[in-house]
Amino acid sequence: MTEPNLQPNQFFIQNPTGSASSRPLELRHLSHDLRGPLNSILGFSELLLDGVEGPLTDLQTEDISAIRQSAKHLMWLINTVVDLSKLAADELKFDMVDIFLPDVIQKLVPLIKREMSVEITIDIPNAIPMVRGDSDRIDQIVLNVSRFLIDQEKVKKIRLIVEPNETGVTLRMIAPNLFLPTPKLDEIFELAVHTDAQGHSKLSYGGVALPLAWQLAARHQGSLRVESREETGTCFFLKLPIAAASPAQK
Repeated sequence: MTEPNLQPNQFFIQNPTGSASSRPLELRHLSHDLRGPLNSILGFSELLLDGVEGPLTDLQTEDISAIRQSAKHLMWLINTVVDLSKLAADELKFDMVDIFLPDVIQKLVPLIKREMSVEITIDIPNAIPMVRGDSDRIDQIVLNVSRFLIDQEKVKKIRLIVEPNETGVTLRMIAPNLFLPTPKLDEIFELAVHTDAQGHSKLSYGGVALPLAWQLAARHQGSLRVESREETGTCFFLKLPIAAASPAQK
C-alpha cells in the first residue's frame, strides 16, 4: 500500500468521488464548526445575564460577564483568522459601493465606546467626498486598529480625524499617549510566527488583526500605515480612494 505524500500534521480533504485530487484543510473550511459552540456559549450566557434562570449574585454576574466577553473575543479572533485564510485563497468577497466615511465612523464610535471602554473624540471637516469601498470591510479595519490600540496598556483615549485630499480620504486614528519603538513598527503588519531559543512561539507584534486590516486596505486600492513619536503618540493612517465623480458632502 502506497503511503500518501502529506506534510506532517496537515489535514487534507479528499474528493468524495475517489479521485486523487486533494487540498489542504484550512481554517476557513471549519468556520461553521468553530462558530457553532461559541454561539451557544454567547447565547446561554446572555440568557443567564438576562435572569432567565433566576436572579444572579454580583459575583455570578461578574463571572458570567467575563465568560461572555472571552467568548466574544474568541469569536472575533476566529473570524479574523478565517478572513485571512479566505484572502490568501482569493475567496473573500467585497461589495464595493460609494460610502460616506463619516457615517461609518459615527456608526462605529458607540460600539467602540461600549465594548472597549475608551474615550473617543472625532474631528470631521464640513466637506468630505464619497469613497469607494465595502462598508463591512472598512468597519473591520477601523475596529481592528481600535482594538489593537486599546489593548496597549497606556491607551485610554483615541482621536479620529478625517482628512480629504485630491486622491482620497484619510482617517487618522491616534493614541496620543502611546509610543511604539521602531522594532515593533517594522513588524506590525507582518503575519508571522517567531520562535525563541526555548522553542516558544508567538505572533508578530500586530497579531492577526493588523495584518488583516492592512490587506483589507490594500484590496480597496488604499493603504494603511503607522507612525509613532514620543511627543505625539501613535497614529494609524487609513487612506481610501475617492469614488468616481464624487461631490463633497457635508
